[in-house]
Amino acid sequence: MQIADRTQLWWDPTKPDQAGLFESTVHLSERFFNEMSNYSVPVDMSALRVLRGSPFELDLYCWLAYRFYSLSKRTVVPWEALQAQFGSEDKNERKFRWQLRKALRSVLTVYQEAHVEDSPSGLVLQPSRTSVRKVPKAS
Repeated sequence: MQIADRTQLWWDPTKPDQAGLFESTVHLSERFFNEMSNYSVPVDMSALRVLRGSPFELDLYCWLAYRFYSLSKRTVVPWEALQAQFGSEDKNERKFRWQLRKALRSVLTVYQEAHVEDSPSGLVLQPSRTSVRKVPKAS
């Protein structure tokens, strides 16, 4: 799916604090905009700020927010599926489990409503409140 129809970026990634001479713009494709509008999952921006130092923690938080947004029954996600999902560069499953458990402890400090625990077979997810309260769509 094409994300943007047009972009005009006037900034230097090596100098992120430098103000540009011109305003940068990104024009989202209609299809991408519609997908994001119709199937978006809310995330807590304050949680993202807390977790910003760890890409793995950010990924795990967003993944849990996505899963809990539509989860209706207890689900076990196997370790192998988690390792494939998070694209671990390390093929050592034991090390991956350790890294995920560590990241999960951090994520649960900002997403306390998440009912998730690890088990020998994988992560056990129980239906939970979303990290941001659902807002009813206007009629």
